[in-house]
Amino acid sequence: MKKIYTILGLAVTLSFTSCEDFLTTYPQNQLTTETFFQTDIDFEATANGMYAVMTGYPSEFFPMIDVITPFAGETPTKRCGVFNPYNGQVPMVSPSLDFTRQCWQNMYKGIACANDILANADKKNSASKSIIDRTKGEAHFIRGYAYFTLVTLFGEVPLFTEPQVTYDQVLKPRTAREEIIKQIIYDLGEAKKLLPSVKTYRGTDNLGRASKGAAQAFLAKLYVYEKRWEDAKKEFVELVDAKEPDYDLTPNYYDQFWPDGENGIESIYEIQYDPSRPTAVNKNFPMNRFMDFINPPAEAKMNFTGGFGYMEPTEYYCDLFETIKGYKVTSTYVSRTAATPGPIFNYDYASADPDFESDKPYDIRDPRLKYTVWYEDSPTIKEFEKRTGQSNVSFKSRYSLSSNHCVVKYIVGQLGGKKNYSPMNMIVMRYADVLLLYAETCIQNNDLPKAVSLINRVRARVDMPTVEKVGTIQGIDIAGNKERLMKYLQQERFRELGFEWGHMMLDMARWDILIDELKSYWVQGRDGWPEFKENSLKFTKDCYLFPIPEGEMTSNPLLKQNPGY
Repeated sequence: MKKIYTILGLAVTLSFTSCEDFLTTYPQNQLTTETFFQTDIDFEATANGMYAVMTGYPSEFFPMIDVITPFAGETPTKRCGVFNPYNGQVPMVSPSLDFTRQCWQNMYKGIACANDILANADKKNSASKSIIDRTKGEAHFIRGYAYFTLVTLFGEVPLFTEPQVTYDQVLKPRTAREEIIKQIIYDLGEAKKLLPSVKTYRGTDNLGRASKGAAQAFLAKLYVYEKRWEDAKKEFVELVDAKEPDYDLTPNYYDQFWPDGENGIESIYEIQYDPSRPTAVNKNFPMNRFMDFINPPAEAKMNFTGGFGYMEPTEYYCDLFETIKGYKVTSTYVSRTAATPGPIFNYDYASADPDFESDKPYDIRDPRLKYTVWYEDSPTIKEFEKRTGQSNVSFKSRYSLSSNHCVVKYIVGQLGGKKNYSPMNMIVMRYADVLLLYAETCIQNNDLPKAVSLINRVRARVDMPTVEKVGTIQGIDIAGNKERLMKYLQQERFRELGFEWGHMMLDMARWDILIDELKSYWVQGRDGWPEFKENSLKFTKDCYLFPIPEGEMTSNPLLKQNPGY
């Protein structure tokens, strides 16, 4: 799909009704429907423009919401300081934060483009039915996806399903959540009817467009979020249990985080990036900025100038990864050693695995650990050099400022060809996510054997032992106990999907375990951090939603802010 940007300029330059700067700028002269929405090229251009407005800073920053969890660190005095817990009410993201503003605006830009398409697609034109149907399906998908994102991050938001052509039309209060959910279900259902299978796109320049499977996967995910388990099961059965399903797991876990693994057999929906497209942030730097945000410092020689290291996995997160035989590993903080640029955190490690060596704590571990977390002298360095053609790459514990670690996923070195930017797409949903959501659905429907088989399928890809075997090794019944199996499913999602698209934070919030996890983790003296202030560590569920952006509150007085902000 990266080639679709060759005709993107048409859609963006035309600036359809509210499509370019919805809620912030209003068109002085509008392109009339009598002169557009006439040909296949017109419809394809508008669809491409709709996809394009979903890229940029919000998508590149989105995975970093995992920093809200105990699984990634920011120090109280350094990093970007957006999500750190030292202010007492995680995340207490400022309503003026650029991420919340751009995320809100980009979602509404996509919605505005979709509304334009759906308002005009059935009018008299010379476009082919196949292109019209596909474009309508894409518009329903983007609108459904955008509202799903908005309601998950912000709660109730204004609902628009028609083009907005005047300032007064966008002055609307927040819509009841039930009405928004109903609209998302309708849009994703229509997209499911209108869009083709991804199989028709594979091997073509259209690979990367929304497909029937993408619509169905997001619909199933919505049902999971809404705890509509029977509805979710119906969608998952069609997606996963079909005789010839559209998707499968990528044989090599690490492959999907490299450019040549984009839009692969496991991919369900990705935000598409293109080396020829300048970013909205700075036209001198093409492509995706996420790598710049999470790269370790220049001394690592992973990219051109080093990155910000904004998201640094904690040792607590690493403890989730069992030994290859299925034994638990635990770490206990001992001390810090002064170093530059950051301190080295010293831990004692223990495991009941007879092959475990405490001075080599990351050896014989679940392979996903080395493909998710950089640690000192990781063997992934050699694989990284082989894939990039670079040399003298390293990772040392001191490269991290708030832990001994940085994130591996999406780090593709100098393959971007300029500065610290990346040609990588951002993976919003992949098949492993679907399998684990299906497993969760089965647990809630009391079909534990089916749930276990789905979890085992994900683990088998990296040659990890089955849930049954892990239970035997650890001396507890996991597979046959609903509560324990649900806990294990949660941990499996953290291991499989960590630091990709905010899955860990969003999961912990919807399971209502985030606050308990934060309170358990952030205790005085944690990993040698200075004593917290009196107002710190007073975590509340207000952090489950982000604040409505300050600019939107100013321009639309009918909006009311979320509690706690």
